[in-house]
Amino acid sequence: MALAPRLHADHALLEALSGRARTTPARRRVARLVHTRFKGQVSPGHKRNSVAINTNSRYLPGPMAKTSKIEKNERRKALVRKYAERRAALKEAIRTAATFEERMRAQTALGKLPRDSNPNRVTNRCALTGRPRGYLRRFGLSRIAFREKALAGHITGVTKSSW
Repeated sequence: MALAPRLHADHALLEALSGRARTTPARRRVARLVHTRFKGQVSPGHKRNSVAINTNSRYLPGPMAKTSKIEKNERRKALVRKYAERRAALKEAIRTAATFEERMRAQTALGKLPRDSNPNRVTNRCALTGRPRGYLRRFGLSRIAFREKALAGHITGVTKSSW
């Protein structure tokens, strides 16, 4: 029985944060809910129900990727750095091998290195959210984070195009 109000409250919070709640009572309910969730971080000089975050904003930060996936990718980057010289030497040995046996030995040694030491296994991820899809190499951000930063004017030289 106690679960139903909590689910309703969570649904109201999600609606408001995603910009779908249009009615004033819903926004007030969410403001109260957010106020209780964020342990009283009230904007100075405002009513008790007013909150430090803007629930009307369209450009709230997107969901973060799983921390475990981001950390796993960082471990892969460390392995790539650790084995880079050895991998390069083995690749060169494979390329310049005089006999078939030498090439096979070098390929076997390369195959025994950890899989995650291969640079192909490192995923490009957004620097802000860790999102692996929609990555823009030039900025190091996902398309969503890039749009938010560009519209807010935080990326130098990027303007919204119109013609």
